[in-house]
Formats: sequence, structure tokens, C-alpha cells
Amino acid sequence: MRGERCLCHICEERLGKQLDEIPVLYRTLEGIIGVKPTSTGKSAAVEAPAPCNIDALNLTATGGIPDILVSWVTDWYDLLGWYQPQWGTAHDRVTTAAQRLRVNLPWAAERHPAAGDFAHEIAWLHSRAQRVIDGDTPRVPLGACECGGRITANPATLTARCSACFTQWRGPQLAELADAMRKPAIGAEAA
Repeated sequence: MRGERCLCHICEERLGKQLDEIPVLYRTLEGIIGVKPTSTGKSAAVEAPAPCNIDALNLTATGGIPDILVSWVTDWYDLLGWYQPQWGTAHDRVTTAAQRLRVNLPWAAERHPAAGDFAHEIAWLHSRAQRVIDGDTPRVPLGACECGGRITANPATLTARCSACFTQWRGPQLAELADAMRKPAIGAEAA
């Protein structure tokens, strides 16, 4: 732990972006439920395929994104002594919970004893949702991240992601990433 904080500023910023994106990812997952890729024209499977995208269903059903976000809001509000919000539909729960977590993120980053667990769970949810949406496009290795993880790209979506810290790069950020990866590490040119 650095000083008094439970999460560093970089992790807090990344987590804030993920919380901002989760409602959009959730709406996308809702849109693909029931959509399953068709067969490739080869012989039919012995078992009939599920009538929907099971991975998307797992993230949107009981125990998925809505329940996980609400459980964190409940935890935070209990610690702060606040009344629990009214939740509404699953979609409303995701939007409301993500907003409330985002607004209170500075407090959690400074003081919540399980801030690291929260960051890991949100990063996992975000990454899993993105993977379900992206499909099975093979990822292309790009190199090492500053955190020590491996950066891979998805050519189908023109995105890159670190396997350890879950930082993502899109669009113009990819060009910045490429430039940064081409620059030698400090002290490497002297070697």
C-alpha cells in the first residue's frame, strides 16, 4: 500500500474508466443474448446449440454484472452508514450502481479495506464482457506493459489490452502505444 491510499491514482483512474464503460458493455451484452453464431456449414453438432449466447447470459443474469455491482454499492453504503438506493430493473441497477461506485471511487481508493478486491473484480467483469462482445478473434501479442503484464491486440476491434492491469488502448491511443513501445527503455540505449 502506498501511503494512506488503498489504490494508486493510476489504478483509480483506470477503474473509473471501466465503471464508466460497464453500462455500455451491459447494454451490448443484452443485445446479443439470443444471438448465437451459425454453423460453418460442416456437419451438424450432435447436441443442439444453446438458444442464446451463454457467456452473455452469465454476465447479465442473476449473479452477473447487476448483482456484483449492487453488492459493492451495498458494502460501501453499509460502511458509510448510508441508506440503500432504489434499484429498479436490471438495466437500471447496472447504470445506477456504476454511477454510485464511480462517484464514491475516490473514497474507496483512499479508505476501503477491500479496494484491491473491488478493482480486480471490476477489471475482470469489464474484461470478460469485452471478450464476450469481441468474440473469439485471436489476440496478437504486442509486447510488455509497464506493469509487467503482456499487451495483446484484437485486430477485429482495433483495441489492445494488458493482461495484468487491464489497461485498454483504442483508436488514437493505439498509435501512442506503438510510439511508446518503439522508444527504448531508459538506460537501454547505454547498454
